[in-house]
Amino acid sequence: MWSDYWTHKITKLVLSSNDSGTKFDATVNTKYDQNFTISAPASSISLTTLKSYIDEAVQNSGVSERSQTAQAESNAGSAQAIAEVIFAETGHYPSTVSEFST
Repeated sequence: MWSDYWTHKITKLVLSSNDSGTKFDATVNTKYDQNFTISAPASSISLTTLKSYIDEAVQNSGVSERSQTAQAESNAGSAQAIAEVIFAETGHYPSTVSEFST
């Protein structure tokens, strides 16, 4: 590695390796303060567009419906467990929703 005496910026980097029959040699000459332009590929899309594509795919896959079904089954199981507790305490199952909160 070579560096500038005054600025200490790296000016040249030489790499070399010869391991297990694989040989690698590289030299990097650095240049600072160069102007360059970065441009997006022609086929790029925005993150907002990508998110809308993903949301649409998830919506069309039935994941949302399966999630809602699983949540409904979980809620029903919880309601059943609470009803059993109320029955054990009172001798009767709740007949209205309001009885679940007492």
